[in-house]
Amino acid sequence: MTRGTRGAGALAAAGLALTMLAAPHGAEAQRRSQFGTVMQQIHDTVEVTVEYSRPVARGRALFGELVAWDEIWTPGANKATNLILSHDLRVGGTPVPAGRYSVWLIPRREGPWTLILNRTSETWHFRYPGKDQEQARIDVWPEAAEHMEVLAFYFPLVTDDGATLVMHWGTKRVPILLELGG
Repeated sequence: MTRGTRGAGALAAAGLALTMLAAPHGAEAQRRSQFGTVMQQIHDTVEVTVEYSRPVARGRALFGELVAWDEIWTPGANKATNLILSHDLRVGGTPVPAGRYSVWLIPRREGPWTLILNRTSETWHFRYPGKDQEQARIDVWPEAAEHMEVLAFYFPLVTDDGATLVMHWGTKRVPILLELGG
């Protein structure tokens, strides 16, 4: 090997190493469910924040298959979804004090689903903290909706005295009424 060839080979190897370091990680290195957060201010001083991981449907059957009927599920992935309330509110008509809660749902084939707010907020999506840590169980009514590929929480309606928070994934959307005066 000549001096010029050795130098070119070393240069090529260094370039390859730099390219690999600078290149974005491949899809396999990324989480399949990306972190998301949404915050809504109500009546100037009240803030409602949702922190969650956003699973992707990827052609899978969701409710009744991936998410079993009549079993507790956190709407998200990775860490449990969290709801942070800066003030006392009524959630679906139930008084809930200001605080940070993990969010769980029991989806049902027919009738209302059950929204559970649990006082243990730092937990993984597959570890339900238990009934003894529940702040509230609230009936919520799912609705048929246009397909949403990536799970999303959003606030389609905000008024002076409340807001509607929606969990939407696949062809199901679940509106949750939030009202001032917890």
